[in-house]
Amino acid sequence: MEKITLHLIRHAKSSWDNHMLADIERPLNQRGKQSCRIIAPKIAELGCDFQQVLVSNATRAQQTIEEIASSLPNIQLQWHTEPQLYTFSASALLAYLQCLELHISNLVVIGHNPALTDLCDYLTGSDIGNIPTAGYAQLTSIGPISWQDLTRNSFALCHFIKPKDFKAN
Repeated sequence: MEKITLHLIRHAKSSWDNHMLADIERPLNQRGKQSCRIIAPKIAELGCDFQQVLVSNATRAQQTIEEIASSLPNIQLQWHTEPQLYTFSASALLAYLQCLELHISNLVVIGHNPALTDLCDYLTGSDIGNIPTAGYAQLTSIGPISWQDLTRNSFALCHFIKPKDFKAN
């Protein structure tokens, strides 16, 4: 067992222009794309190396990681699409994480609310209120832990940032 760092990124702002699209098919809007460009370098500066990235299969989550990747040209970023991450339930997300292989100690998850906010609050004992679109929370386990043993208050909230914290260049 070792310490685990969990990077939670909520998908960026999505478009509601086409009401005929299913929720899973909604793309990012322009504000969402801009937020990715703003937040990506800040996430990297906080120590996220993007070596192990799991992404919801929703279009807006896929486009979020694509925009982040294009904003970080010096990082060779690859990701895996995980349909189970298309969930709004913290308990479903927790159950998914508890099934991960032991050798993963630094993980990025790009998903949806309220699952991400509720999971963050559960694991850290904090009450962050809301991880906004393109928001980022970095959690580090308090001590060595395995994924199977994730429990309430087993992590510390190290960083919580959102695009509104930064101005576009």
